[in-house]
This record gives sequence, C-alpha cells and structure tokens, in this order.
Amino acid sequence: MAAHVDSFRQQFRERLALLRPFPGRLEFSCRLALACTLTTLVAEIYQTPDAALTAYVAFFVMRRDRMESVIISIVLTILISLLVAMLMLIAMAVIDQPLWRVISITVASFGLLFLASASKLKPLAAIIALIVGYGLDLLSDAQAGELATRGYLYAWLFVTIPAAVSITLNLLLGPPPRRLLEQAIAHRLSRRPSRKA
Repeated sequence: MAAHVDSFRQQFRERLALLRPFPGRLEFSCRLALACTLTTLVAEIYQTPDAALTAYVAFFVMRRDRMESVIISIVLTILISLLVAMLMLIAMAVIDQPLWRVISITVASFGLLFLASASKLKPLAAIIALIVGYGLDLLSDAQAGELATRGYLYAWLFVTIPAAVSITLNLLLGPPPRRLLEQAIAHRLSRRPSRKA
C-alpha cells in the first residue's frame, strides 16, 4: 500500500513539474490566445462556416519561435492551395459515388498520416489530413458542383485565415530566435547545481 502511495506521489510531482513556468511560456500563451481570437473574429466577419475549426488550425501554425511560425504558415498555405486543387480533381471523380468518396478519404488520410511519421512534413501532415478529410466529406452535402467548389474554397480559408493571422502577429509581436535561445540557456544555467571547490 505504501509503495502505491509513493508511486502516486511521484507521478503527481512529475505532472506538477509540467506546469512549472519557464521563460517565454506566458508570452507564447498570450500570443496564441490572441491568434485564436483574431482568427475567430476574421472568420465571423467574413461569415465562413466552422469558425471553431479555423481557430483550431491556429494551434498548428503558432510556434514559440517567430521565424518558425512564419515559415510553417507560408508552407502550409502553399500546400493547402495545392491540395485544394488536387481535391477538386478527385471530387469530379467521386462526387456521385459515396463508396469511392469514403475510400478516397481513407487513402488520403492514411497517406498523409504516414507522411507525418516518415517525412519532414511531420508538423503539417496531421492538419493537412484533417483538411483533406473535411474537404472530401463536404461532398456529401454538395448537391451541385458549385457548392462543392465553394466548400473547397472554405476549406482553403480554414488554413489561410489562421496562417495570415499568425504571420502578422509573429512579425509584429513574436520574439526573435536569438532572444529565445538566450533565455533558454540562462534558464538551464540557473537550474544547474553549483559545484563547490
């Protein structure tokens, strides 16, 4: 019984250690909250559907490092533009056949999630798989080609709105990589036990 209590206390201490503040955590949290708020605001102004999904994408494009966030946002916008073009081609073939639509969702999701574990697309592949699955699922509601096209343009906006907000916020408020590195080094050195001569 005592061993079980000690194990529980050890696990509790480990979980509590994850919540300890570190340099830049509050600043990043505020920047991420502002990005989600602005993304939702833009989605509501332009009346795009699923503002919650658009705000969710902000979690994937925001990073602590300013340049990493900007690069991920630009790359994700380019990739989603190519994927929407590819989805429109797939949609023409499967729009009237539910079985092939489900198969195409499965194959595309499996392929992209495989890329998440086997390539350098790791930070982006999961959100791309989500958007591809969502885009192909939109075909079930589309009665005409025009509605399907509008759905794909909305799927494109789901990524480009948070990417544009992320780029703007990070260029205006994001910390430079050098400052983050200096803070991380100073934090590690302050936690290092001092050696007595």
